[in-house]
Amino acid sequence: MSLRHLLREIGEMYEYQYLVGGVLSICVSMHILIKRPRTLALKSLSAFGFVVSLWEFSDYIAERAPDAITAASYFRIVILTSHLGFPLYLLTVLAIRHEIDKKIILLISTPAIVQTAAIFYHYFDSYEFFLAEFGWSYRVVGFQLPLVISGVIFVSYLVAIFAVLLSLTKKATLPMLKRKYAILLISFACFQAIGTTLTNALLAFDVID
Repeated sequence: MSLRHLLREIGEMYEYQYLVGGVLSICVSMHILIKRPRTLALKSLSAFGFVVSLWEFSDYIAERAPDAITAASYFRIVILTSHLGFPLYLLTVLAIRHEIDKKIILLISTPAIVQTAAIFYHYFDSYEFFLAEFGWSYRVVGFQLPLVISGVIFVSYLVAIFAVLLSLTKKATLPMLKRKYAILLISFACFQAIGTTLTNALLAFDVID
């Protein structure tokens, strides 16, 4: 077996993670709903799971779309769900230890509304879609205002989540609780901030294929 063939098989297997992750996210969310969650943390966690599953399924389909227009349509869902996932996750981690009033919810949701509006207003004028070896991909070819606005808000959510998890970890008095917050913090930093956000940014700026 040649190295190229081996890399191709690994790449094809890697893509199935989106399907597996999407199914797992739906299962977790459905499990929470069956239990009839009463707390805001569980309700927002359930919504976060559904958003993540939609993101994973759309990403999988976008790469295998028959043409660039179809790929762009699913990629719009990918972008929208990836941007909505952060405010839901931020709401979840905040609601774990604190009572959330309407002002906090408004503060968290308002930037997400602005993001959504930006995504539907010439957002994709900044992107170019092309057919790569393993399916449709994209690159940033300009920096229109909607892309800049949504990007700044996206990074702000990321920093806010990291700060909240770090604060919860430091303030936790019980060793077990501190360890759980630390796991959330490390997993978020490794898999979301680095594994997903940084990788997609490098892909979008054509640094990696």
